[in-house]
Amino acid sequence: MSGPPDACSRCRRCDTWVEDGPLRVASEAGESTADSYLFCSNDAPLASEALVFQRAVSDLDEHIRQLEAEIRQLDILREEKIRELAATRKRTTEHKAVLSPIRRFPVEILQQIFSQVPYSSGERSVHHRGTSPTRNLAAEEPPWQLGHICRRWRAIAIGFPPLWSKITLHISDSHTLNTGSPFEKVETQLYRSINAPLEFTLASTTMGIISDAQIPKSLDLVIQHCERWQTLLLDIRSSSPSVLLHHLQCIKGRVPNLRRFGYVSTARPPPNDILSTAPNLRSVTLAAYDNPSSVNLPWPQITHFHGGRSSLFSAIQILTCASNLVECGLGIWPGVVHNTVYPDFVAPNLRRLSLDRDTTPLKYLTAPSLTELWIPFPTFSVAVFLERSACALEKLVVDDGNDILSLTSILQTSPTLTRLFVSSLRSNSPVSRSAHRVLLMPGIEDFVCPHLSQIVFGEIPSAEMQEWFEMVEARWRTPSSPLHFVRFIYTQRYGDLDSSPEKLLMHELREKGLDIAVDCGFRAAPDNYLGEGRP
Repeated sequence: MSGPPDACSRCRRCDTWVEDGPLRVASEAGESTADSYLFCSNDAPLASEALVFQRAVSDLDEHIRQLEAEIRQLDILREEKIRELAATRKRTTEHKAVLSPIRRFPVEILQQIFSQVPYSSGERSVHHRGTSPTRNLAAEEPPWQLGHICRRWRAIAIGFPPLWSKITLHISDSHTLNTGSPFEKVETQLYRSINAPLEFTLASTTMGIISDAQIPKSLDLVIQHCERWQTLLLDIRSSSPSVLLHHLQCIKGRVPNLRRFGYVSTARPPPNDILSTAPNLRSVTLAAYDNPSSVNLPWPQITHFHGGRSSLFSAIQILTCASNLVECGLGIWPGVVHNTVYPDFVAPNLRRLSLDRDTTPLKYLTAPSLTELWIPFPTFSVAVFLERSACALEKLVVDDGNDILSLTSILQTSPTLTRLFVSSLRSNSPVSRSAHRVLLMPGIEDFVCPHLSQIVFGEIPSAEMQEWFEMVEARWRTPSSPLHFVRFIYTQRYGDLDSSPEKLLMHELREKGLDIAVDCGFRAAPDNYLGEGRP
């Protein structure tokens, strides 16, 4: 048997001599194991190979420890760089803050901004029927909160008297709802307001009888400054507020600057005469109102009246006694049969009028200066009223316009109308649908409202939408037409407008300059579309 050839070794599987490859020689020579054949087989290493691999494992373990140590150093460096980055960003923000334009705002601008800061709970007023004021003296509310921003803002806030001129006191079964020390805060507000006119709101959540013990001492403090009152709002939910009203009796004849009075109560308006002498009183809000004779106010000088629902008699008496009204909103209890005939009367200065639930007062009223009218529904008596008044009506708002024939007669007597808002135009009558289409079409003998510039229609049936779009297009294309704004409103989603012909026509009209759109999910608000809200 011949000896093994050079550079050969015996195979442990078949016991034959095989030529050694460079990888195996390298392993036995103690060099790198990276290319060892053992990585590609399941063979057990020879003793010499095992030593080589053991040395390799030891070297690799040491290398791992070195890498881990380097990673730890890099982690430390990374954390340091992250902290450095955060500090740099903070410094950058601080430097940018130094350059912020708000630092250069004039004091007068900041004061005006401060005066518009809303209360977190939502600023409400007795002016809005059925709501109650929510202001308090908590530190997190303006104007107190504005003094916690920076020294400059604090100085500006403290030095701006009108910011501190709105004071609200609450009365409840737990005496007061104010946080902190109300007396000291009211005292501070009065001091900081200097001689600015005061807006004072007194709110009571007590449903029963108000006792002397529930009246806060701070009320007497505010009463001492009643000569500065410009606004007095009483939101008294008590069924027996006589003690509280008696407490206010001392202001009689001491409110020379009072211009606005509001009263919300579960009881009727106070039968006392605390405001019988108020030479500058102009605006009155009564959530519930009776015959004006039961509320001793200087009615002939009142120019703005806002009332909740009451009887037709009371509504007509308000319009009669307040002969110099400029703006008036009246609520009238529905469902009452009106058989009484009232004398005719004139409101020579009335410009804005809103009637809720009933238009009967218009049968007896003449308002030659009227420019804005809000009605619950159209009736022929409204058209007669407008014709009799010969007023230059500019804005008409109708809650329910389904009586199209009456609405048409109203529009025919309003040639100066520029803004029309009809909340609902649903009708199944063929005559009404025909009137819908003809109502505002140009080019016919009885073409109405040639000066319309803004139109809002609500709840139009989907089957009639295209005809209404075509009507709007025809009016808009009329030479010298001032129409520039059109809205179709719905209180819920309207059909599939995305694929309808109306969308294509609407897009075409918008491309040519008409501001037209369909507004789904519409909710009435004072600033919706046509200017001021309901009187």
